[in-house]
Amino acid sequence: MLMPEDVLKFLGTRSKWMVLYVLYKNGSMSGREISRQSGVSWMPVGSALAVLTDAGLLNCEPDGNKKIYSLNEQHFLYGSLIEFFSSLERCQHQLLSALRDRFKRWGEPILLNMGICNAERLVLVTKENVSSIGAISTNVARLLDEMGYKKMKVEIYSISEIANNHRLRSSLDRTCIWIGGSLGKVNEILKSSEFDRRLAFFDF
Repeated sequence: MLMPEDVLKFLGTRSKWMVLYVLYKNGSMSGREISRQSGVSWMPVGSALAVLTDAGLLNCEPDGNKKIYSLNEQHFLYGSLIEFFSSLERCQHQLLSALRDRFKRWGEPILLNMGICNAERLVLVTKENVSSIGAISTNVARLLDEMGYKKMKVEIYSISEIANNHRLRSSLDRTCIWIGGSLGKVNEILKSSEFDRRLAFFDF
């Protein structure tokens, strides 16, 4: 019988988990796209792809000069992985809900989006003209501590900061899992004349 420690030992590297999670979130992708989306460099991603494909967890199909990877739905671990990643997403939405409730209590109903970057950084996107960023950061850190996210660094940006800094936006969109939708279309959205329409892509 396969024991939990056997599975954990086999999947016991960050690069393997990131590959699996990125494919869970995005479906089929090339190895380079997985590397960019995960924020993990190509060498560990390439190694993880080889091991996971050899074990049958991933399908690999040629597409011109590249290979396209996807989760193998027939693998005996597939259902367990989907259930695990789904539960993680529920935790992320619980955190987002808790943060939005807390922001309202602080008199700052300004949270637009939340991103988690490699389980190390929590990135919050706010409306314009937010007062007392320092106090908000302190309160967010306290909430994270209460919920068991003790080691996460908090970063807060306004929507215009991200819109006006292509390098920042590109970095955040590439390395963060965004709970309220990608930042990729932020410039297009900010060109809209109606504020509500500009924020529509956040899905809140």
